[in-house]
Amino acid sequence: MENSIPQKNLSIPTEGVSHLASLRKWALFLSIMGFIGSGLMVIFGFFFGALSRTFGRSEFGGAFPSILIMVLYIGMGILYFFPSFYLFKFSANLKSALETYIDTQIAEAFNNLRSFFTFIGILTIIMLAFCALAIAGGILVGILGAIAVGE
Repeated sequence: MENSIPQKNLSIPTEGVSHLASLRKWALFLSIMGFIGSGLMVIFGFFFGALSRTFGRSEFGGAFPSILIMVLYIGMGILYFFPSFYLFKFSANLKSALETYIDTQIAEAFNNLRSFFTFIGILTIIMLAFCALAIAGGILVGILGAIAVGE
């Protein structure tokens, strides 16, 4: 795919470099917190899996089987790893770009930031679709429940 944006030299003023350096630190912090959160989700998933074997479905599972909760937690942990990874790569490449002033480093940093926002955007669209389905399902269950009570 050919790039349709005209190529121009872009210079970043000193104040902009300072903002990028601050942005890099926050991106690093948030990516590390994301890795920790992702790891904890996976650990809790295995913990719920162990509890489901120990207590059995009837004592601990409630409405959902514990194995479903385990799979959900592990899946969310794995899913949450990727945006954290893109943010970490953005931070690392931006640090290198700010130290060396190499154009390809800053381009790679912004490519990782683009990947981060693309991933989060697609995930948001999927979650909105699930919410719309849940609302529609709730309305349908409510209507069917009202019809059943009326009979």
